Amino acid sequence: MKNKLQIFSLLFSILWLFAACQGENTDNQVSDNENVNLRPGNEDENRVALEKSYKFLKADTEVASIVSGENAKLIFGSIELESKRSGEKNKYYDKKGNLLAEVKYKEGSFKVRDQNSNLLWKVKLYDDKVKISDNEENENPYQIKFSSDEKAKVYLIDNEIGTVRDKTEFIEIANEKYVFTIDERSIKLAYGVLLLDKVANAHKLIIMNELLMQKK
Repeated sequence: MKNKLQIFSLLFSILWLFAACQGENTDNQVSDNENVNLRPGNEDENRVALEKSYKFLKADTEVASIVSGENAKLIFGSIELESKRSGEKNKYYDKKGNLLAEVKYKEGSFKVRDQNSNLLWKVKLYDDKVKISDNEENENPYQIKFSSDEKAKVYLIDNEIGTVRDKTEFIEIANEKYVFTIDERSIKLAYGVLLLDKVANAHKLIIMNELLMQKK
């Protein structure tokens, strides 16, 4: 009888210890999950990771720069712009804080409008090209289109007006008048916007930033 009581007591102790360990493990798992789900700053860190600085040179002199993102900082000569997200729009302000333009999005496109909501530019996005026009119908558009992994061509309607080329050590953006370079290793269609002579420089910055945010 005494032996049976000892065995029963031993089994009870083992079961109690096992249950206690399981409870502790469960508590630790809950704690770990809470740390992952409630970790502050994840969303902000992801947003920062999407931001990138681009510097464009002409004859080895910096002429334009873009710190891309929803809170972008854009410079072209004396032009300085900042953007700020407002609901479904991205708004662009000059250095005095005046609203210059706003961008509104639709699937596969976006529109740049002035402070009075008048259309400035409509941009349509495709897998291998973008179209940029000053009208709702996309008539007589600029096009920036990949012709290979190392080259994109810039067109006005169907006439080639410039190129974006991978020069291995840098990217060259050029036409008959201008040659810009950027210290990057892969072509983006956004770079070709620099060659659109009918687009004001401030609007070039805006369109380029929007394309860069969409990895174009």
